[in-house]
Amino acid sequence: MRLTAKKTSLYRLAKEYVSEIPPMRQTRFRQYRQRSFWLDFSAGWNQYHLFFTACMGDALLTIECGSYRRVERISIEKLRQYGLVKEDKPQDGKEKAASLLEQGKRQ
Repeated sequence: MRLTAKKTSLYRLAKEYVSEIPPMRQTRFRQYRQRSFWLDFSAGWNQYHLFFTACMGDALLTIECGSYRRVERISIEKLRQYGLVKEDKPQDGKEKAASLLEQGKRQ
């Protein structure tokens, strides 16, 4: 299982934690190495930066606004509800070796 996010799914999750989020068109989505995701936006004079990643087996959503910072642990049920987790299918030995080799080439 691993995290995945699109702008729409991360925006829907963010709406649950930030009440003053603007329309999706006024937000900026960024991604780093298919493992970490950002959603940035302004609400009035406030600049928000939401960071979504996994750390030590937990999915975390960090909400920053000025000097304010809050970290939320996201449950597996909520990840599935918002489409933020990708279930890996079981692999046999050959497929697993090829997958590991491919991952080594990417890095």
